[in-house]
Amino acid sequence: MCRRAEEPWRHGGPDAFPRLTPRGRHRSRHRRRDAHPMGGRDRFAGFRPRSGAAAMMAGPFTSSEIAELRAQTPATGHRIHLNHASTSLMPRAVTGVMTDFIALEQAVGTHAAMEAHARDIEGVRHAVAALLNCPPRNIAFVETASRGWALALGACVSSGLRRIALARSDWGANILNASAMATGTALEVSLVPIGPLGQSSPAALVQAGAGGAVAFSLVPTSSGVAADVETIAEEARRREALVMIDAAQAVGQIPVDVSALGADVLVFPARKWLRGPKGAAVLFVSDRILAQAGPPLRDLGGGTWSGADDFLWRDDARRFESFEFNPAVRLGLGAAARLAREVGPGRIAARIRALVDLACTRLAALGAPLPMEAGDPAATGIMTWADRRRDVGALVEALRQRGIFAAGIGESQARLALEARGGPIIRASVHYFNTEDEIEAFATGFAALWHI
Repeated sequence: MCRRAEEPWRHGGPDAFPRLTPRGRHRSRHRRRDAHPMGGRDRFAGFRPRSGAAAMMAGPFTSSEIAELRAQTPATGHRIHLNHASTSLMPRAVTGVMTDFIALEQAVGTHAAMEAHARDIEGVRHAVAALLNCPPRNIAFVETASRGWALALGACVSSGLRRIALARSDWGANILNASAMATGTALEVSLVPIGPLGQSSPAALVQAGAGGAVAFSLVPTSSGVAADVETIAEEARRREALVMIDAAQAVGQIPVDVSALGADVLVFPARKWLRGPKGAAVLFVSDRILAQAGPPLRDLGGGTWSGADDFLWRDDARRFESFEFNPAVRLGLGAAARLAREVGPGRIAARIRALVDLACTRLAALGAPLPMEAGDPAATGIMTWADRRRDVGALVEALRQRGIFAAGIGESQARLALEARGGPIIRASVHYFNTEDEIEAFATGFAALWHI
């Protein structure tokens, strides 16, 4: 049994298709045309948070701010970390709440420690909701983003979803889970072609998922170019399709406002750009999903066993949660969300793009190839290079020997997306607390190794 949502915060009622608000559409037509550091207009204007999630700081970062942020991040200074797209570096604000809880847990036991921190644990939901600009009731916590995505899709399929179209650059586990779910059900799965930078045509994606669902990554793992979410969501609304967004490579590096994006499902882990711990992830589900769908598995954390054969789902997103979770890790997620909001998603995005622009300038001056994303108006903090003649693993290891930690992305992570790139790629991802000196060292090292 699935009860309808009781709260009125929704886009036009529980059965109405979630859409961009009139205010959101106005912004998309008249958004600022700020110059992107690598050229073109600023697509991220559509991602800027509203006043409810406004940054507590404003303006560019000062050198003293960066120094303080790095001082609060013990892992900086030992290496040049340019692999934030895999896992970023946790600050003391995150590790501190985790170790404090574990110390209390050791002293008094797990349940007693949870009782003492009950308000803090529930506050994590509010912190994440504030970051995403949505009510807390639409937030669920899961172990991984892939699991949350699969649970949401399973709920939709059990409620009658019969068609889903995925961009071929979507996260591999999402594609695999959709394909597995199609076995033995009436679900029809379409994989939509992508260009070299991992983006599907919005029209093609929505056409393939019309009347069902469309799924894509806001920023793919194998490319730093953000999807045109506003266009996809607007088209999907007209074609009565659900919108499922994997925001693993977005939340924490660009502003993400789920109400402005028109998402029905949005997932992301804590460990990447948000700078949280591994083993915690967020699942956002819209009121439309809550009005009709329950997950395919029952867990006592998601509802009430009300009779011998009767189970009453919670009327909020917690129906997707498990009774078992790690309290310390969840508290770390909350601290990471609060820090991101305090620092300011807009400031973070601007700082990241300035560092990427610096990297491109230095690489060009040294005669090294620019990343594939250079010049794209929707480029983010992920820079990638592909060359079939080069041993990606060897180049990444050579950078590591210089103290520079980037990543090599192969078929096991993005098999379908890499078909458009011609093979494995080198990926460097910068965050707001990287320094100009680190970018200079990376450009110098990369150029030297590329010319060998």
